[in-house]
Amino acid sequence: VDQSSPLGRWNTWQIVRGRPLLQVQAGDQLLKVNGKWSFSEVEVNPEDRVEECEESGAPLARPCADLLEFGRWCIRANAPQPPEVDLWQKGAGIRISWGKCLQLPWITVKSGDVMAWSVAIFDREREQWYSVDGTSGNAEKLRLGKEFNAFEPNVTSVVVYNGLARGRNYMASVALLTEHGWSPFSETSVAVGTTMTIHGSRSKARLESLSSMTRHGTGSMSSASTPKDKPRVQFKPEKILKRPAMLRRTFSDRNGTTPFLLPSKIVPGQTAPIELEPGPRSLLARPRLMQLRFSMRGSEVAEDVTTKPMSRRGLFVEDVQRASIAAPEQAGTSLQNSFGWCGMVGAAASEAFDIHGQHVVPSLRPGDTIVMLNGLSVPKEMLEEIQRRPDKLVLLVCRTVGTGSGHSGAQQNPELCRQLFEIDGRFDGQLTSLAEDINSNDLLPEREGLVWTRMVLQNDQDLRRALDLFEKTVEEGSVLEHATPEEKAARYGVGLLHEAQKRLHMIENRRRLEAGLRHGRTKEELQYQTTISLRTAAADPTEDPGPLQFAIDNFCNRCLQQTKSKLVDDMLDRARSLQKLWSHRTSCWMLRSKLERAVAQSLAWEAARRQKGLWPYVPPSYEAAPPPPFLKILIKEASAHTVELGYLYEEAAAVHSRHEWALAYRPPKSDAFRADKMDGPLRSLRLGELEGWWTRPEESSPQEG
Repeated sequence: VDQSSPLGRWNTWQIVRGRPLLQVQAGDQLLKVNGKWSFSEVEVNPEDRVEECEESGAPLARPCADLLEFGRWCIRANAPQPPEVDLWQKGAGIRISWGKCLQLPWITVKSGDVMAWSVAIFDREREQWYSVDGTSGNAEKLRLGKEFNAFEPNVTSVVVYNGLARGRNYMASVALLTEHGWSPFSETSVAVGTTMTIHGSRSKARLESLSSMTRHGTGSMSSASTPKDKPRVQFKPEKILKRPAMLRRTFSDRNGTTPFLLPSKIVPGQTAPIELEPGPRSLLARPRLMQLRFSMRGSEVAEDVTTKPMSRRGLFVEDVQRASIAAPEQAGTSLQNSFGWCGMVGAAASEAFDIHGQHVVPSLRPGDTIVMLNGLSVPKEMLEEIQRRPDKLVLLVCRTVGTGSGHSGAQQNPELCRQLFEIDGRFDGQLTSLAEDINSNDLLPEREGLVWTRMVLQNDQDLRRALDLFEKTVEEGSVLEHATPEEKAARYGVGLLHEAQKRLHMIENRRRLEAGLRHGRTKEELQYQTTISLRTAAADPTEDPGPLQFAIDNFCNRCLQQTKSKLVDDMLDRARSLQKLWSHRTSCWMLRSKLERAVAQSLAWEAARRQKGLWPYVPPSYEAAPPPPFLKILIKEASAHTVELGYLYEEAAAVHSRHEWALAYRPPKSDAFRADKMDGPLRSLRLGELEGWWTRPEESSPQEG
């Protein structure tokens, strides 16, 4: 996963929020995009628009996808038996008991293996899910990023009335936590309805625990607690393909609670809670050194920002005088042409946003530390660069935030903040909220998961074997007596069977057609092969523009008559836009490495001149080496990639501008030895005259002087 991409920033924010299992890892399979199957031979999302940047004219992708579904093999316990729910205090609340949820013969989890319990309640009238907090016992609605505490393993029942409305029918479901992670939620219990509310003061929810849990066995059970339907598939860990790499045996925080997160959609029997890392799960929960990259006007920094060199590194910002370069008070506001995020254009370049309660804006504020300025990192050199007042200053700023950031030592010494976090102004404004929107976290049986993973590939034999195994599972589990066809389709994946069969027929028909056309030379056969080659090249995951351009040219040469239809014109326009975008990205990737080397060489040349005392002026008698010529050429080529290169391009342009200024710099002519300047502030001249080292020149006309 490219760390500079939106998916890479998604992974970064999941680490901050303590959700390592939600990161997209190597080996994960993309299954669906916006609810549509992500077939390997078809473009992932053809709705993405390719537009031209107004400033540079370069092609830019405007993504429309907002929901990606990935699949990953793991080991989890089977869903427990549904809990028992009855009314409490004549309908004032409900009592949920799960002490017998492990007594079915196909559940292989023992009571001693359970580390925590999660309880969810479903409102049938409002179709709203609630989660019961294990600490307070209150029912709370699901919200984005809302964390809940699980029940301890020895707790087997809870009475819930806070958070529930009267006159509603509620059903409950439970999930258990083992060393492998959370199991799916059980099927929902029988619905019960509340009839009244409690007035006056409300006491805390009463948690009842048993001294020892009843271990599951194969003995007789009452008909009320035994479900009539069979399990979907028995849990056999040895058949799972791969064990998850991030296995956690400790899930509890320091206070002994086990936090978890629930997705926005819960499907009984499939959805599982999301385990969280112990400890703080917020950007500001611990001291951090926030790193920002942005640019500002050189004249504003020189006039309105008070800085002082620090003992170790950087410039410490003491005061910001003008309000025009101070941080706006509200997120989403921007100031024109004053400052901006590197790599952003238009009004979005100077937009401010909030991250976990921290107001972030591309501007300086008191307490910041300027670590790098136009490629310079020495405090003395950075002060000289500010006094030079260039058109633009490209800044790398560190800001102490989080708990303990107000300590005076943390402001004066950034090394006290051990954790460095870099802000990406392009994506973080939106990803901080999108990272909280977890749509689903479903656990599918092995045979159903095989169908999902084989659906997106083109191997018809593997899909046929997976489909046969899954059909047997559906036949064994489709014995619900009172379930409607819609409920059976939702519970046992009958809709998935239909889609898999359609996919299998499509792959087989295409394979037979391609086999029949392999040696054909008719006009229709060539046109079909050319069309398939163009669509395949447009879905290339490597984004290689060479084969796509060859496919476009081949299609235009062989299918001249088809190019008159609107459908073919749209396909060609889409392919040409992708080819232009891929060529642009390829050249940008090559320019990035070249530009990094050129900037490093130019800064090394400047450092050598400064060390010899030849900056910025070189006497004519001294033969100095010229600066590397490649930087100027690369900056001209990279002018069409300003959005992608971002900070690197602006830093390179600032370094090149400073070197051009140094080459054209000439020191002012000295007038210290003029007759009318002998009594000036240069006391060494008067001292030399008194000592007889030289004599005052005779008065002369201004022309002779």
